[in-house]
Amino acid sequence: KSFLTEDNLKKCYNKVRKKAAIETGINLEKFPKDCPFTLAEALDFEFIPNQNQNI
Repeated sequence: KSFLTEDNLKKCYNKVRKKAAIETGINLEKFPKDCPFTLAEALDFEFIPNQNQNI
């Protein structure tokens, strides 16, 4: 059984978003509220986000 699902990805992203804001000192609102990647993209080692995305 896979432990990482779309729902888990959303929960993990929200935790990491908050942690990234604290660690970088960047306002939390600067980070996208929703994960900008799909589960498949997040698990793809060769995936490179579009440089023009507002991430």
